[in-house]
Amino acid sequence: MLQKKCRSFDVRCKTKGENNFRFFSKDLEKSVQRRLYLETELRYAFNQNELELYYQLQWDY
Repeated sequence: MLQKKCRSFDVRCKTKGENNFRFFSKDLEKSVQRRLYLETELRYAFNQNELELYYQLQWDY
């Protein structure tokens, strides 16, 4: 679990740009946990064929 947290934290810092650093906080931990939960649930839904794709046409006038 610690490795997952570190990996997610590393990805989050990298998405903020190069030469960036952040201090670990409870708010950041909650954000990482939400992201891991969502990722896990999406993977499960995908593996169970629970996702559907809908197209919405957009017109330019």
